[in-house]
Amino acid sequence: MSMLINTISAIGNNNSFAPLLVRDCGIEAPTKVAQTYNQNAKESAIMAKHATRERIIDEYGSSAIWLGGVPAVEMICNRLIDKKGLSSKVNFKLLDENKNAMSDIDRAQQSADINIEKFADNKSLDVIEAVEDLKKAKANRNLFRKMTVAKYTAAIAIPVALMGFVLPKSNFALTNYLFDRDVKKGLIPERYLADKEKYNKNLGAKLDVVTSDKDAAINYNNLYNGNRENKFDSLDSMRGLKKDNKPSFKGFASFMTGLTQQQKMAMTDGGLGLGRVGTSRRKNEAIENGVRVAGMMYLNFVAPKQIDKALDKGITKTFGINPALDPKIMANKRFLALVRSDKLELPKSQEEVIEFLDKNPKSLFSKIAAQQGKVSFLKSGVRDPRCYVDTEKVFKLAEQMRTFKDNARTMNGVQLAEGEKAATKTVVNYAKKALGAKSASILTNIAISSSLLAVALPQTQFALRKLLFKSDVDPGLA
Repeated sequence: MSMLINTISAIGNNNSFAPLLVRDCGIEAPTKVAQTYNQNAKESAIMAKHATRERIIDEYGSSAIWLGGVPAVEMICNRLIDKKGLSSKVNFKLLDENKNAMSDIDRAQQSADINIEKFADNKSLDVIEAVEDLKKAKANRNLFRKMTVAKYTAAIAIPVALMGFVLPKSNFALTNYLFDRDVKKGLIPERYLADKEKYNKNLGAKLDVVTSDKDAAINYNNLYNGNRENKFDSLDSMRGLKKDNKPSFKGFASFMTGLTQQQKMAMTDGGLGLGRVGTSRRKNEAIENGVRVAGMMYLNFVAPKQIDKALDKGITKTFGINPALDPKIMANKRFLALVRSDKLELPKSQEEVIEFLDKNPKSLFSKIAAQQGKVSFLKSGVRDPRCYVDTEKVFKLAEQMRTFKDNARTMNGVQLAEGEKAATKTVVNYAKKALGAKSASILTNIAISSSLLAVALPQTQFALRKLLFKSDVDPGLA
């Protein structure tokens, strides 16, 4: 049961990559591969073979880079930072002088100076080491900032380059080689060869199939200079930049430091979209790629959170249960025991979060916050001075736990008095209902978002392809 709950909890966390892994590799990729074959086979089995091979390489190659690229690059960069004598565990927000780096509440309680002074007298070896790391980062602030900027720039740029340019170029090169081989064998239907010649003739060879870097350059020049309607305003604006107008990265390190893994993946997805449109072999393929990537970004990063809110709202309105709490917490026996006895310790305001964590590192709340990655404790049990705590997010967790406690301790519409023990059956029954409702909400969310992503989006692409281009074959091939 615990394994099942842990799984449901993981895929229900819309700020992690777990639901993306389930939707992308487990559902979306195999479904799209099957649909690609079926759609192309309506016209030609041999074209379906080429389209399916391209789709398999594209889907699984992109997934591997997309899911593992950012963590892998960050890990390598962290080692380089450590080799410089600095610590990659230091959060740059603590050193950032930009007032927008953190909230006023956090700024008043957290910074390199505040943490160094606060933990200076602690004699635990791991605390002493952490404080020294913070001092080194402060003494070499500019170097640390540059390395942090470089780390996050590389973590986004390298996966984008691989997914948006290297992978499709390699995929197209393989297709060109195998397609030409099939042409020589007489396996490619003549209508596709004729369509290719007609297509090139009508466009004046302005947007031919890319077979080499030279062809790619010619296509780019024809698109960019030949038809000003296809221009990129952002590129035009860059032409007017003067040498002294250097780009500013002020606040970039703190901004990137505060992003979740999923938010970084969303940024790589945006870069992937630009890359795929830019490397498209034909204009119709560029249009379809634009629709596909835009739909994928919405259905991966926006729709699941909207669906989650709608489902939770519906459950609360229908059953009177607030399912906002993580399923693992609802199933935690110690948590339920503290709820029943009304001995659950929680910070009462956002301003109290830091003090509560420092004074109660062994409390259940502190342990749960650490498990969710909202705070980091050293082996000695002391809060890690190098790490930034987003007190707003931590207090939101406290409020969710408090709401659950109040609802679980309500009988016949009347909440029990403070300190009064609730019947075990009352708390357990409420927890079971809330856990069941939340689990159903998570699984429903995955089902809806996956169906939209793996079925509705591809079918929309196919319908658009048929409407605009009068073909069932992938636009890069026909």
